[in-house]
Amino acid sequence: MSRYPWRDTSEDIADQSTSQWETPGGAQEKADKALQEAKQYSDEKLNAHIGTGGGAHALAVPNGAAGFISGQDQAKLDGISNGAEPNQNAFSRINNIPAGQKEDQVTFTAGVGITVTPDPVNKEIRITSTGTATPGLHGVEHVGDGADPIPEATETVSGLMGAADKVALAAVVEDVEDLAGAGRTTETVKGNADAITDVTAQLADYAKKKYIRVATSVFTVVPGDGTETKINFNTAPIVTDPIYALSNGDLTVEEAGVYVITATITFEPSAVGLRKIAIRINDATHQQIAAVQVGASSEYNTVVSVTGNVLLNAGDFISIYAAQTSTSSLNVADGSFGLHVHKARG
Repeated sequence: MSRYPWRDTSEDIADQSTSQWETPGGAQEKADKALQEAKQYSDEKLNAHIGTGGGAHALAVPNGAAGFISGQDQAKLDGISNGAEPNQNAFSRINNIPAGQKEDQVTFTAGVGITVTPDPVNKEIRITSTGTATPGLHGVEHVGDGADPIPEATETVSGLMGAADKVALAAVVEDVEDLAGAGRTTETVKGNADAITDVTAQLADYAKKKYIRVATSVFTVVPGDGTETKINFNTAPIVTDPIYALSNGDLTVEEAGVYVITATITFEPSAVGLRKIAIRINDATHQQIAAVQVGASSEYNTVVSVTGNVLLNAGDFISIYAAQTSTSSLNVADGSFGLHVHKARG
């Protein structure tokens, strides 16, 4: 077949094989079809994305895959001012003190009697009044006509010293200075007063240490014919110094000195006769230092008491004797009083 069959129009080419060359019409037809298919393909793909009713394209992932921006993220971007920066750890104004720069600091300074303690862990600042220094200006608010006055002290409630009390105190100081006299000081007067107090305390302590009270825990039967019978003292409920020894109903002193002795006994009721009590030293009748004799009572117990002073040597002992003339034996007890002995002088 001729390479250019269209040039020879007189030759019959119907029975010839198909030409390998495209005609202008055929080429145009193929181009139109390809264009239509391309348009159809692109429309299908675009219609599958957001904005045309198709499925949404994936949104961008923070620090991940790229994608479309959401409306919410777009609103955030629109809300950022021009020239904006990240948030700063700063203050704007504290007690009318403005910040001088983007990142500034403020310092709390402790005043008189105040401590400031920062606590970074709990984000706290503790302000404490220590009370170890002279009060600052706030003190004027607590006295006189201040906004928060402290009441004056009374005899029962603490408080501030009032003007009248100050005058009274000044008068006391003046009196003490007058008492001191020329050439003497209040310290001298106070020292003398302290010395007197010490002596008084020593005397009281001496008196307590040299005292004993003894008693009897059983009745002593005293015959009614006037016979003197020894009262058997056998207990010592109060002893303040071990200078005494109690044995066989007698009380022995172990230090020489002047002693004051008081004895009290109780006879059971009887209206007949007399009642007697006596103090003897070393159980000798010729050393009876004191005795008392009284009438009897029929309704009540008869209580008889005697007191005597005597100079004793170490080793001397004290005995108490009782007698009665009721003609019948009577029970005698110490009546909760007993025998009291006190060393008055060494």
